[in-house]
Amino acid sequence: MMSLLGHALSDVANQVMLGCEPLKFGSDQMWPQLIDVARAGRADYVLRVENLKKDSLRFEAELASQGKLLPPAKEGCSVAEIEGSEASNHGYSMLEPGLANFAMAKEIMQKSPALQRRMCALYYHDLVCGGYELPEACTAPVETWFDQSMKELLNDSPLPAL
Repeated sequence: MMSLLGHALSDVANQVMLGCEPLKFGSDQMWPQLIDVARAGRADYVLRVENLKKDSLRFEAELASQGKLLPPAKEGCSVAEIEGSEASNHGYSMLEPGLANFAMAKEIMQKSPALQRRMCALYYHDLVCGGYELPEACTAPVETWFDQSMKELLNDSPLPAL
């Protein structure tokens, strides 16, 4: 599983960070949010999907503090209704449930500092600008791990065994 996660991160990095090849399905599911934000030119506020309800309330409070109020949501379009209607697999059938074992993926990520740093290198701007806590292996000064981790990521270097 660790090897699969490492290869998946490398595939995405090579397709969206440097490459000119046509995108594969996985890369449009895993690419950094910065790609979308950069196209827009700027982002004044980021709402995180996994915290959508909490972040939308924070956003509405920020608007209200500026004297701006959102109009009431149309029926079926409130954040609570949208959040409650989404399937955990985003409407796709699960081809291999074993590969979608999020608890196992999290456990492996926690045990592998090299995998953490590669994930941080790929998603660094998303993590920092989105207000996410950095994994432990990524809390050292960026200049001590980022360049090497990006090199390993782009070269799909083997991960050290656990």
